[in-house]
This record gives sequence, structure tokens and C-alpha cells, in this order.
Amino acid sequence: KNAKEAGVPEPFDRGTDKNMDLDDLDIDLKGVWWMDGNPLTAEHLVSFASAKGKKPFPSSVPVYNNLARRWTWTDNIVGRIVMAYYAVDAQPDSPLVFNFKNSTSASIIPVAGISSGGMFGFQKISDNEWDRPDANYVLRRIVKADGTEGPFWTTFKDWYKVTAPHGRMLVWRSDSGCLRKCQYFAPCFLCDAIC
Repeated sequence: KNAKEAGVPEPFDRGTDKNMDLDDLDIDLKGVWWMDGNPLTAEHLVSFASAKGKKPFPSSVPVYNNLARRWTWTDNIVGRIVMAYYAVDAQPDSPLVFNFKNSTSASIIPVAGISSGGMFGFQKISDNEWDRPDANYVLRRIVKADGTEGPFWTTFKDWYKVTAPHGRMLVWRSDSGCLRKCQYFAPCFLCDAIC
């Protein structure tokens, strides 16, 4: 809403009917989701844009949320360190793989080496909430697929005002692994020329 009112292209790749399809699985992960309670408070929003899956169950659903504009971090030193880790440890096109047992439960094979080969749980609580029990947070829909405010928008805004009073977030601007790594060692203009 704010980007549209300001005449600015949407900075985040919100999940919509046009860029994802889980309808056959009776799963709705469209919109933008907040990692409420994430112990790593520098990571907060995620999009399931690119998710596609079909029955029968079990169904494997790769989600390419390591691509540009599909994950956010706080614009501070902690957020930049976490992004640097992902830049070095995972390729932009590395998927999170959700293995859905049914329409309310999945196990997740994570991006990067953060789990030492383990899996994470993913359990539906309601149409707008999914529990991540192993990660100690709940995903809550803050923006609907059509771009309007979701049920947890105000709660997220209030939380973010306290967590990051400056209000800024970071997203990957490119799907280039070279640019993602280079930006930590050289100025952008040099990385643009190299990559």
C-alpha cells in the first residue's frame, strides 16, 4: 500500500496467483509472512513466491525464497552479517524444500548449512498462521495476496517500530551470487563491473 501510494515499485515479491500455485494441495501461502518470535530478530519477512505443488501427498514443494526480494533482514550490522552468511553459504537459486505430508503438515529441508542436515517442522495453526516449532516462531500473514493488509499487519508494524525504529529493511536486489559475495569486499560500482 505504501509503495503504491508513493509511486514506487513494490520492494518485496509478494506471493500471488501469478507467481505460485499450491491450490491442488489445498494450501494458501500467498501474501507476505512474518516470522513472529524468531529468536534471530534480524530476519523477519518471507515470501513463498515460486511455490508449486500437486497431489498426491506426500508432495515435495521447492520454494525459491533465497531469490531477490523474497526475504528481509533488519538494516543493521546483525542483519548484514546474516545476509553475508547466506551469500557465502547458499546460491540464490537454492530452494527450501517443503515435504508436505498433507495440507497441514510438512518438514522443511533448509537453505544453507544452518541445520547440519536436519529438517524443520511446519504445522498449520490457522489460515493465517503456521508454526515453526523447531525454529521457535510462528509465521503470520501480514499482507494478503492482493497487497492489502493481512490480519497481523498492525501487530507486525508495532513490533518493528520497537525492533528497528529507523524502519528500514534489507532485501537481496539481485539473483547474482557473485554480487552478493562481492558487496562485502568491494564498493557496489566495482562489484557491478566485476559481476
